Amino acid sequence: MVGPLGDLMRSLALKHRRVSVIHDPLIAYVVKDVANIPNAESYAFICISAYCQVKFITEMMGITCPIPRLRELPPVSATISEELYSFIGLQNEGMALRSGDIINTCRSVEGLFLDILESKEIAEGLKSWVLVILVAIGPLIPVKPSKSESHNEIFKWLEKQALRSVIFISFGTTTTLTDHEVQVIAEGLEQSGQKFIWVLREADTANVFNGEARKVELPEGFKGRVGERGVVVREWAPQPEILVHPSTGGFMSHYGWNSCNESINMGVPIAAWPMHSDQPTNAVFVTEVLKVGLPVRRWGEVVTVEYAVRRLIASEEGGEARKRVEELAAVVRGATEEGGASRLELDAFIVISLTRNMHYFAY
Repeated sequence: MVGPLGDLMRSLALKHRRVSVIHDPLIAYVVKDVANIPNAESYAFICISAYCQVKFITEMMGITCPIPRLRELPPVSATISEELYSFIGLQNEGMALRSGDIINTCRSVEGLFLDILESKEIAEGLKSWVLVILVAIGPLIPVKPSKSESHNEIFKWLEKQALRSVIFISFGTTTTLTDHEVQVIAEGLEQSGQKFIWVLREADTANVFNGEARKVELPEGFKGRVGERGVVVREWAPQPEILVHPSTGGFMSHYGWNSCNESINMGVPIAAWPMHSDQPTNAVFVTEVLKVGLPVRRWGEVVTVEYAVRRLIASEEGGEARKRVEELAAVVRGATEEGGASRLELDAFIVISLTRNMHYFAY
């Protein structure tokens, strides 16, 4: 550890019997020296599904993945840039020194895959702890819509729509669509005849002073042709509040794990358009294993937006996916309540922390 973080950890170690650092795996190198503090330890917060983690870990370890379907999916190196792949490799030393993992999932849903991660061959003696699946989107997310004028307009429009009739399209804050992809989505939404809210914006940048963001252009005449049937949002939108609205009947997503968790928790089926990283694996997990979504495209295949939107919103197949995701939402919410699987595991982790008099520092 270097700089202020190192100073902080050493000062905490002098004041507390035990100190634990909870960190993102992508900054494991920064906190690796916690191993040199006698009364300190580190835990990695794994923010992907256990299903995906099984694939990533077995691939990184060079062992055969025990799940045949995962062996058919593209390797990690094919879904991320060379620069990011190299950067992940730099974290290996820090990850090897951690005391365990806190995984953002639910044993009620992913028990089979957590068992694989906890097997002797993979866990290598490390203790894995499973945190509540909705730790980032449960009580920490406002339950009321945003008070800004632009967001109020979204909800005014939603209030006028029929139950489960709207598809929400958003690809997160780290994904930028190409001009061709924008054209494909616009044409598909127009031809589908379904109602929609489409968040169309550039990805967030690391440097906000990096110049003016690219203006994503819609096809000429698009807004006029769709009229009141659709809303295009050019800024950040309150995703959980839109998903929970009764008029929302589907979610077209890049399949980042946070978005998957939010949609499942709200009981909304997902149309899968994976872009990179863990997303192709998440798409298989949600559409083929959990069966609470439908593919817009599979990795490397042609996008069929019109067909996917109609299937999700206005078909028997979409209705079945909706029924399953509503049932799964009840399971997940039950797991986070008192006596539920995730709550019990979190409580056990807290009890052990208290009995060892640890001071927790999340970074």
